Amino acid sequence: MKLKVFFLKKKHIYAAIAILIMLILLIILLSFNSKNTISTFNIISSDKLFKTDLTGDGEEDILYIKTDKDKYYIQVNTKNNKNIFIEPNKKLNTVGTYIKYWPMRLTLKDISRDNIPEIFIQSSQKTNQFSMYFYGKMISLKIYCVVIITF
Repeated sequence: MKLKVFFLKKKHIYAAIAILIMLILLIILLSFNSKNTISTFNIISSDKLFKTDLTGDGEEDILYIKTDKDKYYIQVNTKNNKNIFIEPNKKLNTVGTYIKYWPMRLTLKDISRDNIPEIFIQSSQKTNQFSMYFYGKMISLKIYCVVIITF
């Protein structure tokens, strides 16, 4: 049995070490970066509060989502002590039913660029999934709902 012996030059050893260090740094960088991702929708599986300006007056309001007997309820408490219950389209009569494998997803985004965020909800009721889009001025209590139902 013959043993083969390899002789490496210093520059090859240094290149191999440099590549190994870069590979380790890349793995560390990617592992830290994955923890800072932001989900598109906030998953709601229990009672939750969001603090943001929902009325356009420059002050933080509270968007409160409550689950009670497997149904979701949404309420906005403003700084001037107004409580606004956000209600869906009359045909649905709910903003969603809590199902463990399909919790409500919510995002607040100002797509109309009027400094008042719109409320986007993805939820389900029994076997139907639907998306709701709430827009309008909460100061004047005029909130409109658009519902898209998928089967």
